[in-house]
Amino acid sequence: MFPGTNAENLAIGCNGVGGSAPFTPFVSADVPDLVLVGAGNAMHFFPRYVYPVADQHNANPGLFDDGDPTRADSASGPTHNVTDHALGLYRSIDATIEKDDIFFYVYGILHSPDYRTAFAADLKKSLPRIPQ
Repeated sequence: MFPGTNAENLAIGCNGVGGSAPFTPFVSADVPDLVLVGAGNAMHFFPRYVYPVADQHNANPGLFDDGDPTRADSASGPTHNVTDHALGLYRSIDATIEKDDIFFYVYGILHSPDYRTAFAADLKKSLPRIPQ
């Protein structure tokens, strides 16, 4: 999600099952603390982009290695986490929709009081799902 100091990314985070904190979605542009909302509330993250592993042959990378995906030895750049299939479904509604629009739409849905009320029981026992 955040492979190096020059890599830009956003990740939608939400607390997992089994914790005592209420459902708390947020977006982070930095590596977040996995227990941000309290002990026993492990966080799950859904990144905007995924990055390739820059050096699969280095089995023992150093603690301060950059891992920057923009280096010359990187095989490819980031891949958007919104699938082409999802993009096609949303484009059947509006042909101008882009993958970033879907990413931020999902974040908006997770923040909706109506969503959190309607799916309160499900959010306590499983990861969030976006209604169709």
